[in-house]
Formats: sequence, C-alpha cells, structure tokens
Amino acid sequence: MSMFIWVALEMESQMPETKRDIRKIASTLGREDLPCFSLPLHLSLKISFPVPDGEAGDVRSAVREIFAGIAPFPVSILGAERRGGLIWLRAKPSPELVSLHETLDRVLAERFGVPQAPYDRNFLFHVTLFQGLTGEEAARALGSLEEAILPVRPWAKTWLIGSSPDGVPGTYRIDLSGSLASPGI
Repeated sequence: MSMFIWVALEMESQMPETKRDIRKIASTLGREDLPCFSLPLHLSLKISFPVPDGEAGDVRSAVREIFAGIAPFPVSILGAERRGGLIWLRAKPSPELVSLHETLDRVLAERFGVPQAPYDRNFLFHVTLFQGLTGEEAARALGSLEEAILPVRPWAKTWLIGSSPDGVPGTYRIDLSGSLASPGI
C-alpha cells in the first residue's frame, strides 16, 4: 500500500480575516463543501507524492530535518490569481522558498526515489483559497475577493506535513507540524 505525502508552510494563523472572508464568499456561492477547506490555509512547498506506507515515517523524518535548519522568514504575497476553478494567492519566489522547494525535491529524490513532478520544475508558490469551483463560481469568487482582507507579507513560521490515502483533495490530514528551526512534535 502507499499513501500521498504533502508538505507546506502554515499560513492560516496569520490570516484569520482572510479565512473568514473566503468562507463567507463560499457560503454565498453555496459551496461550503470545498475540499480545500479540510486543511488550514497553507503555502504549498511541493506537489504531493506517493510513498509506500512502510517508508512514510522515514520520509516525514527527512522532511523534519530539512525544516530544522530553516529560520522563520517573510513571504511576499503578489495577489490573487484564478486558474480555472482554482483561486490562490500567489507568493513571490524568494530565495528561502526556492531553496526549501529545491532541497525537498533533491532529498526526496536521492533518499526515497521520489521523482520530480512536472509542476515541481516550474513551481508557483501559492496559498489556495478556493478549489473545485465552476467557471462562473470562480469569476464571482475572484470578484468578491476585492473586498476581502488579504495578507501582504505574512511570515513562514510553522511547517506542516500531511498525508492522504489516495491523494484526492479533501482527504488530506495534518500528521506533523512544528516551528521553523525546531524539531517539531
């Protein structure tokens, strides 16, 4: 058996107004069921990837080791973008984000044979706000975001490692979290 591992930086604790506003927007669309709401707002660091169940603990440990050497850093938000039924806050690819992403790709490939996904080769750092909307819903949601409180420069302080049995949005859960530059729990 295998599972899918997910790696990100937690952002929701610094964006409570944003979370409140996007939930209101989803409610006006009748879409309180969006799969992206099953996780806190987060900045993705790598496309989720399958690993055999027996290696999941070692993969999580390797990722924790990477985070242990990283100090908190600011993240610059460039603004909201729509891609079909997906709306995200695009983040500027800072040296810290790029280094974290590249280190994750390299370590996971070298130690566990995790191939680099095509999207990982030209990674767009982002915080997903809405996922799985129809075209009309996405257009309305994006327009409504003009009145939402959106962050400009949150800090990367907390890392998240999660998993899903099948990689389907809405089935992911958080397995581990910790502060940057500390071993986590």
